[in-house]
Amino acid sequence: MGELATSLRERISAARRNLAEARASGDGHGEDTYTAELEDLRRRAEDHGVAVDDPEGTGA
Repeated sequence: MGELATSLRERISAARRNLAEARASGDGHGEDTYTAELEDLRRRAEDHGVAVDDPEGTGA
């Protein structure tokens, strides 16, 4: 479980960074893509009992 948790947390962090960059640059397609990726990764984390923080309180 440790490797899975680490991988999910790293991927969530990367998706959050990419989402922030997309928002900052006005990239609507990127924003949609990274929002969907975050939702998927958070769902996977929840399915596997992996706790992840939600700094924006968005659920994404």
